[in-house]
Amino acid sequence: MSTINGQVCVVDGVAVDKVFSNGRQVYGRNLYLNSKSIKDAYRINAGAKVTVEPFDSNTNMWHIVAAQGNGINVGIYLPNYGNGKIPDNSDWSYSADVKGAGKLGRFGIETDNANPVIGTVGSEWSRISQTGRIDNLNRKTLIMYFDTTSSPVDAYIKLPKLEIGNTPTPWSPAPEDVLKGDVTTPNNLVAK
Repeated sequence: MSTINGQVCVVDGVAVDKVFSNGRQVYGRNLYLNSKSIKDAYRINAGAKVTVEPFDSNTNMWHIVAAQGNGINVGIYLPNYGNGKIPDNSDWSYSADVKGAGKLGRFGIETDNANPVIGTVGSEWSRISQTGRIDNLNRKTLIMYFDTTSSPVDAYIKLPKLEIGNTPTPWSPAPEDVLKGDVTTPNNLVAK
């Protein structure tokens, strides 16, 4: 029997990687650990000012500020974060909630084989995503870069989700981050 445990799908006591509803993927396993607290050590690229600030009592967010003219790769990166998480020669998807001002450049695994970023940065929170395929097996760096060529950046990023596959799904915590406590899923969900 399939259950949802804090938005993590569990089948017979084991977390699964994907859930489908009416043939459409609606859940993918979040490979980004601690995605509410964003505790990972990030690095700053191209002179951006970055702070981690509280969104609410349980969720933190990155605040990225950069002046106009710093370049096209302004923001943060997590070196080799996808190593051991995203298999070689596979598709990936990265998404996060973003709010503020700025033009997105790249937003996912740093690779030459990435699709365009989907979504825009604005005054309301919106889910931004990018998908691609691993083409550099030695480097799976996670990046969140802005293009400051024609505008400055003042943006917030929260609830990141890194998934295997080319379909970004709504945010859910990594199974490792969820406390036990199952509830029954709707009947039209199929775990895989």
